[in-house]
Amino acid sequence: MLRFMTVCSTRYVTAPGAAITEAQRGLGLGYRWRCLECGQRVIETETDTGRFLVSLEGPFMISDWKYNAGAYRAFSEAESITAGGYYYQVSDPALGIVGLRNVMRSGTVNPFLRAGESQTPEALALLASAEARGVQIAFGRSEAIGIDFSIDGPLFNLPAGQVMAAFGVDIRVDKFQFEGEARPANARPVIEGAPIDSKPALSNVQREVKAVFAELLVPVTKQLEVSLAARLDEYDGFGETINPKVTFRYRPFEMLAFRGSYNTAFRVPTFTDLFNPRSESQVFEAFADPAICPNALPNPAIAGCIDLADRTGSPNSPVLNTITGGKPELEPEDAELMSIGFVFEPMRNTSLSLDWWRIERSNSIRGIARSDLVNNYSIFTENFIRDSSGRIIFIDQRRVNAGGSLNEGMELAIRTRFDGLGGRFSFGLDSSFVNTAKIRVLPNLPYGRNLVSEWTPAGELFLKYKHTAFLTYTNKDWTLSLSNRYSAGYTDQVVDGVRLGLVDPPNDTVKTDPYIIYNGSVTYNGFDNVGITFGIRNLLDTDPPFARSYLSQTGGGANWEPRVADPRGRSFTLAIDYTF
Repeated sequence: MLRFMTVCSTRYVTAPGAAITEAQRGLGLGYRWRCLECGQRVIETETDTGRFLVSLEGPFMISDWKYNAGAYRAFSEAESITAGGYYYQVSDPALGIVGLRNVMRSGTVNPFLRAGESQTPEALALLASAEARGVQIAFGRSEAIGIDFSIDGPLFNLPAGQVMAAFGVDIRVDKFQFEGEARPANARPVIEGAPIDSKPALSNVQREVKAVFAELLVPVTKQLEVSLAARLDEYDGFGETINPKVTFRYRPFEMLAFRGSYNTAFRVPTFTDLFNPRSESQVFEAFADPAICPNALPNPAIAGCIDLADRTGSPNSPVLNTITGGKPELEPEDAELMSIGFVFEPMRNTSLSLDWWRIERSNSIRGIARSDLVNNYSIFTENFIRDSSGRIIFIDQRRVNAGGSLNEGMELAIRTRFDGLGGRFSFGLDSSFVNTAKIRVLPNLPYGRNLVSEWTPAGELFLKYKHTAFLTYTNKDWTLSLSNRYSAGYTDQVVDGVRLGLVDPPNDTVKTDPYIIYNGSVTYNGFDNVGITFGIRNLLDTDPPFARSYLSQTGGGANWEPRVADPRGRSFTLAIDYTF
């Protein structure tokens, strides 16, 4: 872990190749130190979840109809704390805090050890005294409380069979709570590199959701079945919306069936979309005024086209910041979904399905990339906030209702079962192919280029292909399972230094490697009402593929992409299920 240190109170860095004069002796020395003795940075998260459900079902007042009623409460909460590898920056005697920078200036810890040398016990003890353990990084809780009631049964007969109907109502209250920094405002010593969320807490926000629905299942012929449904939702603060759904299933032969669907959908902004407190973060990568500089890149040949990002650390230098956080003005997004496909069952216990799907969203809620703001500067002028001199000091990158998105792809699923070795084998494959992923910034603008297999700065990363596969063997009380997860590679981000032609790194890669891991488990069900499962995740202890996007100045110092891979290596799980 790299630690940034200054030995003395006044920092001095000489020019490359210049000799240090006698007058400069004793001035501060800036250096980087990989503190192996500090250990890995560890954040410990404890999660509690629960679900309580009471349901009643039985015959309804109408002949052959039945009812289903229920009440539920579900919650999930999590707390993350520092659990090792994090250190206070400077000492605070009033709080009894020892700072790492003060430790380094004591002369007890030697950052210039040679190979084979080690710190003294006194140095290790002094380092340990500056460690920040048990400090809350973040806490969150979500809760849903609701009731539902539905009835279903036959309406009337057609030549091909009975027309079935269902009607229902659902009422629930969603609650949300979040807090980051839990220490008092006057007692928050800085912890080096800790991702503490210091924004104000979001306390006990809630909204009520009411819905009614109706559905008809119509047997048009012996081979063709059509379902017609509609749902009315009412959200606090967002009004009402009606969304229909039509599906069909046509089975011309016993082994072949065609299916399809069309529906609209409605999604309101999440609590964090709306209420997440404002946060500011400094821009370090090269950025110039997009009003006068092509692509917002500094260019000394153009008057005023200077780099607005300050990297000197001087307290008197103007700073360029981005603004993120919630936006109460956000509106719901709408979507139109359709699919068509078939299911083929050539023999017993074997099936293959292939479905084409298309999803088009409008008024999409998403974070907007800085490049989109720059490329559409005339539209997003107000997102570039200037001081009295006209210099840009803030870039507003809070979520917006964008024009929309278009996604299209195919899903392939295979299932088969067969007997062997005294038991039964089961095999399954679920594959996803994405052909189209396009975004438009505003409704009146055309869709942009296809983003499939390309790095994106925020939101989803659209991989061309991914799958999960499993093979299971069951013999009486024992079940053995092996699974595989595959995610295709993608074209990685081009970081600023390369994009501007400042560096040409050797062995540079343009496309990431695929992410491939295997998992295994053993389950024993030989005890009454008890099942015991031992599992191994990431059997081969595979590292995530290298991704330079997280080594850029917009990343967090890691070399993997969290939207694709999991940095945790091999891990073990134990689950005990009890049925009563």
